[in-house]
Amino acid sequence: MDRILSRSHQPTNPLKVETLSAKQPRTVVLSITVQIKKHQGVSRVRVKTASKALKELEFEFPVTELNQVEAAISKELRLPIDDVRKLMRFETENGSGMK
Repeated sequence: MDRILSRSHQPTNPLKVETLSAKQPRTVVLSITVQIKKHQGVSRVRVKTASKALKELEFEFPVTELNQVEAAISKELRLPIDDVRKLMRFETENGSGMK
């Protein structure tokens, strides 16, 4: 045991790590609901999907400008920004929706 614990740890073969998201099929996004909270400096985003296993995603981005919110969603979901714009709808802070 002492011999194993005292030997230097220098792996000869580095590990190759791949993220699961690179191998997973793309999830179909049904809707994107955005609530911009300027006074808090954040935007909350709720994404509904067609997946049986992952029905809804929630994000909070530290931006409140519309183009920054669109870009953050596009990057996070790996969707073209035009697709994000088509799926987005806005919600006021009291919960009522608006396009």
